Amino acid sequence: MAIAAAAIVMAIALTAAVLVAAALIARRSGHDEPAGEASDSPLSSRCTPSTVPLANLDHRAADEPRLALPQPYGWVFDAVGQPRPPIVRAVMAGRELGAYGFMPNTVVTLENLTDKVGLRTPQDALEWESAGITDIVDQSRGVICGYPAVIIAYNAADEGPGGMALRSREVTCLIVAGQDSGNRLWAATVTIQSRDPSNPAYVTAKHAILTGFQFAFAGD
Repeated sequence: MAIAAAAIVMAIALTAAVLVAAALIARRSGHDEPAGEASDSPLSSRCTPSTVPLANLDHRAADEPRLALPQPYGWVFDAVGQPRPPIVRAVMAGRELGAYGFMPNTVVTLENLTDKVGLRTPQDALEWESAGITDIVDQSRGVICGYPAVIIAYNAADEGPGGMALRSREVTCLIVAGQDSGNRLWAATVTIQSRDPSNPAYVTAKHAILTGFQFAFAGD
């Protein structure tokens, strides 16, 4: 099975020009579209404090985990309003960091995996979500707000007209999974990508996003 976020990120990568246009409009109007309520407070005492402001992502059901995404300076939430798969909870772009015809972006997904055959534990969910990733550069395991997590860095290439290969993108995906009080199994992914991954501003923003992301259930 392929990682759910990977397919979504590939689709969003192909619409990078739209994100660029949206960011330019936001810059001219002086307005950044919020994803939800801004907060400096962690979702749980088990969460690592974020080094940049947090955006609490919209909550769609009472039993699903709450998500908070760090928003580095200059990164804006996508206000294009194009239809997206229901599991996509946020798209954020680094409007000042575009390079090689591509704007760095972050995609957040949340999925209820309770009914997936063979998935019983958060560790099962991590394995299922990461099953389709290839060309892996690095991988490390840890915890996010007390829940098991894995960070996977890999390379992805786009094709231009006539199958011409374009400059590859470095993609880093954080996956975190947990079970709620009713034993429902949830997994969130945070995927960030750029064609200029060594840009110091991008490196700093990526670190803030990946280390400060928060995933917590009510009562944590």
